[in-house]
Amino acid sequence: MDALREAWDADYAMRGRRWARGHCRLPSFHPHERVLDAGCGDGKSLAAIVGERDSPPDSGTRCPEVVAFDFSREAIRICASRFFGHGCVHLLSADASRMPYRAGSFDAVLLFHILGHASVRQRREICNEVERVIRRGGYVYLRVFSAADFRAGKGEEIEEMTFLRGDGTFTHYFSLAEVPALFSNLCLISIERVSWTLRVRGEYLPREEIHAVFRADS
Repeated sequence: MDALREAWDADYAMRGRRWARGHCRLPSFHPHERVLDAGCGDGKSLAAIVGERDSPPDSGTRCPEVVAFDFSREAIRICASRFFGHGCVHLLSADASRMPYRAGSFDAVLLFHILGHASVRQRREICNEVERVIRRGGYVYLRVFSAADFRAGKGEEIEEMTFLRGDGTFTHYFSLAEVPALFSNLCLISIERVSWTLRVRGEYLPREEIHAVFRADS
């Protein structure tokens, strides 16, 4: 875990805002809701929810309370520079497999690409923690990369469909059948493939994510 954290810290320190481009499509949250952004990275989802210090949400719009954490201290440093002084945002460096929050603390949990950077064992631990901290009736929003993404298969395979890159980070690429089984105590509301193409040196390469929504019914 320390080596993986160091790899992500080095990457964020070198590249800064990795995911600065593109729009992050999100559900609408009510101002009274408490949202957890688990593995917030450089704050792309945070910006979509609450705006940034220099570009706040539309006048008169109240934000939900958003608690965001990442185990990369460099990622949190980037978020702190973007959202410093924003009263709706609370940042923390933490491990998703041992979340420092009480049971039933959140109305919604965002899991955007965090599970893909976890081992099989870590994925089970993270999902157990999510089931613990989501309140009854709350929603979990999941995004992972699909096995149909062009990057799947690149690098050293360290677990089934999990590939280690040269920078020390790794990504697991999910099949559609894997996703519903991640949460044994949540109800699957929706699941879909989201596909697009990326142009690299004149070649169009397939990108694909799996998006799913779960609800805590008990």
